[in-house]
Order: sequence, then structure tokens, then C-alpha cells
Amino acid sequence: MSGPVRVAVLDTGVNPVHSHVRSVARAVVFREVDGRPGAVDEDPPLDVVGHGTALAGVIRYWAPDAELWSVRVLGPDLRGSGDVLAAAIEWAIAEGAQLLNLSLGTRDPAREGVLRSCVERATERGALLIASFGKDGEGDPHAARRDLPARIEGVLSVGADEACTFAVPVVVNDDPPPLAWGCPYPRPLPGVPQERNFHGPSVATAHATGLAARILAERPGLSLAELLLTLREGP
Repeated sequence: MSGPVRVAVLDTGVNPVHSHVRSVARAVVFREVDGRPGAVDEDPPLDVVGHGTALAGVIRYWAPDAELWSVRVLGPDLRGSGDVLAAAIEWAIAEGAQLLNLSLGTRDPAREGVLRSCVERATERGALLIASFGKDGEGDPHAARRDLPARIEGVLSVGADEACTFAVPVVVNDDPPPLAWGCPYPRPLPGVPQERNFHGPSVATAHATGLAARILAERPGLSLAELLLTLREGP
């Protein structure tokens, strides 16, 4: 398939009328349906907390022509089900998403098998998972350690680095994991200090996704290794 790069944002939803987003091409909610995780079309699209919208705004900044999909898997507390997440990843891959932004994760080792299978299927279909790699401490709930799926081979794992800015938003790491470091701050909002907005590894991941979408629009079909080489060159 040709056309705009298709980016699925698996998060709290995306507000399509926000000035930083402007539109979403698809919007679904993943939840338990008849005892199994399933997708439900969402009309109108909704963000239950604003987190996914902040991420989508960053992606849109770097890739203004990307086709954004809102895939809601998290609630207002930024929590969700591992089974629902895996089902949403599988759905996005099957539907033809080229990039999956996963500003989330788990340390539950019981989830590794199913998530590893998701990564393998993504690789087979030419899709790429870009996931947050966090860290413990600092009292920041958005900096909680996020190892899976970020630490699975084949995933572009992204950590947050205060040294990264909109001028140099992503730096490829020479000693992974993670594979890259990204700017931890979203696009500014009038009257909202950056430190009071969503920030951390989740936003750093969106910067990497946005840049990846821009690169793939110009050079479709790049492997993860080729994408990392291109990211190293900067925006």
C-alpha cells in the first residue's frame, strides 16, 4: 500500500480537533467483548485523559502528513490490560499500520511471550513497534521502568534525555538499551509550564515515532538498522 505513513497511537485515545493534531484517520477502543479483547469503533474519537493527544501532537509536528490512528487501550489512570494491549497490537499490524507508538509498557515477565510474538509478526509485515524504555525513581509516575515490549529485539526502544530538545529531538544510543534517547517534552501549550504537562519517556517515544514517520515517507521500506542510521543524521 502506498500513501501517507500509517501510525497507530496505542494509548488513551486522541482528540482529533486539538490544534496540534487536526485529524485522525481511524479511531477504535479495545476492550473485553464477550470475554475476549476486541475493537469497537469510536465515533467521535475521545481521549480520556489527554496523554494520547499530547503524543499525537508530537508525531504530527514531525510528520504533518502522517495518517494517525487512535487506538485506545488505556484508561484515565494510564493503566490497561496486557491481553487488550496484545490484541490491539495484532489488530494494528493486520490492518496495515506501519508504525506503532507504544508509550507504555510492563515489567510482567508473563507478558513477554505474547509480546515477542507480536514483534515477530510486525517484522514479518514490515511494521515497526516504537516503545518507551523508562527508569525507576525520581518520583515521576511516567518514568516508571518500562521493559516490555521495549527490550524485545526488533523494537525501537526510546528513553528520555533532558539533553534532547526540539532542535535535536532524538539521539541514537551507542550502548543500548535503549536504542535511542529522545526529547521528554511535548509541544508547548499556552499557559501550561512544560514540567506540568505530560513528559518523560512516553513523549520521547513520540518524538522518535514522528521522525521515523517522516523518514519512511521519504524512504519507505527501511529496516530498523537503516532507520537508526538515518535517525543518527538528525532531523
